Amino acid sequence: MKKTRLLALIMALVVVLGALAGCGPKKPPVSDGETEVSVDEPKAPEPFEKIYRTYLTADCPVLNGHDCVEMVVQTPHDYCSSPLYRSVPTADGKGFEYIGDLAAELPIQIDENTWQIKIRKEAHWNDEAKTPINADTIMYSFKMQLDPLLTNAMMDFLADYSITIVNAAEYARQGTSNSIPWEDVGIKKIDDYTIEIKTVTPKGQTDVCNHFTDRSTFPVYEPYYEAGMNDSRTETSYGTTLDNWMGCGPYFFETWEFDNIHVYKKNPDHWLADLFKHDTVEVRIIPEMNARVQLWEQGLLDYLSPDSNTIDTYIDDPRMVSYPSLGVRHIDVNCKNPNNPISGTWAYRKALYHAFNREVIAKDIFGHMEPTGTYVNGMAGISSESKLTYRESAQGKAVTAMVEEWGPYGYNPELARK
Repeated sequence: MKKTRLLALIMALVVVLGALAGCGPKKPPVSDGETEVSVDEPKAPEPFEKIYRTYLTADCPVLNGHDCVEMVVQTPHDYCSSPLYRSVPTADGKGFEYIGDLAAELPIQIDENTWQIKIRKEAHWNDEAKTPINADTIMYSFKMQLDPLLTNAMMDFLADYSITIVNAAEYARQGTSNSIPWEDVGIKKIDDYTIEIKTVTPKGQTDVCNHFTDRSTFPVYEPYYEAGMNDSRTETSYGTTLDNWMGCGPYFFETWEFDNIHVYKKNPDHWLADLFKHDTVEVRIIPEMNARVQLWEQGLLDYLSPDSNTIDTYIDDPRMVSYPSLGVRHIDVNCKNPNNPISGTWAYRKALYHAFNREVIAKDIFGHMEPTGTYVNGMAGISSESKLTYRESAQGKAVTAMVEEWGPYGYNPELARK
C-alpha cells in the first residue's frame, strides 16, 4: 500500500572555469640594459563566491512566525534563524535525521510524558552584541506564542502539532478569563540552559524533535517583540521589516526587497556553519511559472519545480531529481451537507471511489504523481511489536491486494454504476 508522490526538482549544473597560475619560485629581476624590471609571481585568484539562486512563489507578508500562516515564511527562517532541532540528510543521503540546532543535544526523556531540552551555551543572536540565547529566550518566545491576548494564528503549532503540550491550547484560548495560569502549562524552565516539556500522551524522541522545527517555534528577539507591542498588548509589529526582526541562523538576512528578492549572506560564526555550503543565497519572488521557466532556461535559477503544465517538458531531462514522499493528495466529499443528503450514503460514496481514474488524475492534474487507491497514515503501526508500519504488515498488504482486485488503484466503472 506504499504511496509515493513524485516531486520533480531540477538542479542546475554549475560549471566553474578557472585559470592556471604558476607556482614556482619568484623570478629574478629582468634587465633591459638600463633599468631592472622585477617580475613577480601572478597573484592567486580571488576566492570563488558560491551563490545559490532559488525562488518563492509569493513573498512573506511578515517575518513573525507566531502570527503568519503562509508557508513561505519557513524559507527565511530556515536560513536566517535557528530552531531547537533541524533535519539534515543522513550519511547515505537516503533519508534524514534530527540534530540539535539551538538545542545542545537530542531531547532527554525523563518519564513517558516528560522531556528535557538542553540549550547550547554558544547560541546567540545575530545582533552586534551577539546576545546569548538561553532558556529564558525560549520561555519568553513560547509564552508569547501562546499569549491569550495576542491570539497568534500559529498558536496551535506549538500547543498541538507532533506532540500535545499540557494545557498549552487551553491557556492560549482562555481569552481574558485568567482561569489557567501560565504555571499550569507544560513548559518549564529547569535552569539557565534547560527547559522541560510535558506532553498529554506518550510520544517518541522523533516526535519531540519534529515539533520544534516549524517556523512558529523559532525564538523571537524580545527587545524588538516588546518594542512593537501596542498598548493593549494584543498586537506586535515584530517582523514587519528587517529593522524590527532579528535572526540567529547560519545566514544574515541582508536584503528584503518586497515582492522582488531576498538576499542571505553566510554567517561564519554560526555553530552549524559547516553544514551550509553557499556564501550567498538569492531568493527571487516569482509568482508565475512561465517566468520561473524563463529564468531557469537563462541560467538565473539553480532550482526549478515544474507544475503539472510544464513537467512534460522536463520529465525525461537527466537533471530531473525525484524522491518518494508519504504525502497523499485526496478529494474530500462533504457527506453531511443537508442540501445533498445522497452524499451521506455508503453506496454513493463507493460509486465515487470506483469512478475516479486515479492514474489519469495523478498524471494530468497533479503532474506525474503516483496514484493510490488507499489513504493510510505512513506512520500507522510504527510502534508495533514487529516494528512494521501498517503499510508493510500482512493486514496492510491485504488491503492493497483487495483494492487491486477491484481494478487499478480501485478504478472500476462497472462497480461504480452498480
